[in-house]
Amino acid sequence: MNWSKHELHVLKTQETRFSDDIVFEVIPEVMGIRRLEEVHVEGLVFYERSSDRFIIEASITGTMILPCSITLEDVAVPFTAEMDVTYAFDPDDDPDVKLITKDGLDLRESILSAIWLEKPLAVTKPGLTTYPKGDGWEILSEDDYAKSKASEPDPRLAKLKDFKINEEEV
Repeated sequence: MNWSKHELHVLKTQETRFSDDIVFEVIPEVMGIRRLEEVHVEGLVFYERSSDRFIIEASITGTMILPCSITLEDVAVPFTAEMDVTYAFDPDDDPDVKLITKDGLDLRESILSAIWLEKPLAVTKPGLTTYPKGDGWEILSEDDYAKSKASEPDPRLAKLKDFKINEEEV
């Protein structure tokens, strides 16, 4: 998803639709995404004469592989993301406008940012039935937790079990 400066000057005369599959070899570890598969981008590039800017609207689909928050195993999560980005040769200190470098325009960083915004905070592997446990700790399912809480007396009422009513005085 690159356009050279020469190609961008040609694009100034017309709108251009694009559709491409992208492979991300390296993803920054801080994103928490192990890998991306089947990433497809479709969109439109057009030049806005009044502001001398290129506007790119795109739709991104694919599958992100994330770690399960319980077992750390791979979990495939399908995603759909939308991207609207503005580029200019001279951004005029506008933080919403990205600079077109001397090499041209590369959409990969913007695409990766749009995908990252769709990443869920946590995922669990579907159909997980056994949970890990160790020395002094274990992970409980919501049902097991609810059962353990139901069998425990309310600590606010614990003193009442020591209270004995004199039946003779009643």
